[in-house]
Amino acid sequence: MNHTATSKWLIGVATLLVAGLVHAEGDARNWLQRMSTSLTDRNYDGRFIHSSDTQSETLRIVHRNENGKVTERLVSLDGSGREYIRTNTSTTCYMPDTRTVLVEDRSYDNDGLITLIPEYRQGLEDFYDISTGAETMILGRKAVLLTVQPRDEFRYGYRLWLDAETAMPLKSQLFNHHGRIVEQVVFAELTMKDSIPDSDLRSRIDTSGFTLLREKVRRHFISPESIGWRVNNLPPGFRLKVTRLQSMPGSKAPVRHMVYSDGLATVSVFIEPASGTEDQGSGLQRVGSVFAFHTDNSGYQVTAVGEVPPLTVKTIVGSLTRAPGQFSISASASAAVK
Repeated sequence: MNHTATSKWLIGVATLLVAGLVHAEGDARNWLQRMSTSLTDRNYDGRFIHSSDTQSETLRIVHRNENGKVTERLVSLDGSGREYIRTNTSTTCYMPDTRTVLVEDRSYDNDGLITLIPEYRQGLEDFYDISTGAETMILGRKAVLLTVQPRDEFRYGYRLWLDAETAMPLKSQLFNHHGRIVEQVVFAELTMKDSIPDSDLRSRIDTSGFTLLREKVRRHFISPESIGWRVNNLPPGFRLKVTRLQSMPGSKAPVRHMVYSDGLATVSVFIEPASGTEDQGSGLQRVGSVFAFHTDNSGYQVTAVGEVPPLTVKTIVGSLTRAPGQFSISASASAAVK
């Protein structure tokens, strides 16, 4: 179970249909804010089934917000047995299958273990058709279907069933341009609570004899001009949002990192010096709904990864070139990430 992939496919945009009324754009923003607020501020304990292709796994999510201090615990109930515990500053992964505990710094990333809602952005409708359907029943509650349909083959679509009272998502589907379901999450239980005890947010795994690994990724933001690379043929709607240098496990030199987004879908591009003299060729990998495509380019290993169709990462990597006159990174910037 890859918790990043699980978390990334649940990302969507939300509106709610009030029976018999015509929705304006402002209504969509209002329901989006309600859902985002519920996911962040409420205390809840739920069990859901995550399925992808022929694989399926049951997980439990416990979320507590105590005066702005968020703690989450995600537990695999019938798969690897792994547990993830996130606080405001770190994520700890307990892996009984490899007898390892991995602690990662999260001071740069406020995303939860299950992130369902991005910030609403103007212009999103240029690349997605957003519509609502009739009320239905899920878990004995009234829910309304929201569909976010992609206009082209460069992005996925979403179907979200929202609880009419709390604006919490009860079911989510990720689908491609042809309507085929890529991944799905269905809650079997979801309970809102006034308070959640500390015991529900602690791992139940006996870590005696486990190996403890600590991973701190250092990042240094730089200007787009200083990154030294550019994508000449971006898919429609995608724009450069972030350029930075960062340390990466297994890489001796700082890695260039560029983030592209259309406001909903996001693709990260990593550029690092090739490890050997031989051309490693190109390759496509998939983990759930996340695709990664890598290739060699001018002595560098280039990888694009995102919760997008394979065409998107291939298009971005295929048109990536070095920017003339911008080949070097300053010594101070390089030292900042070591």
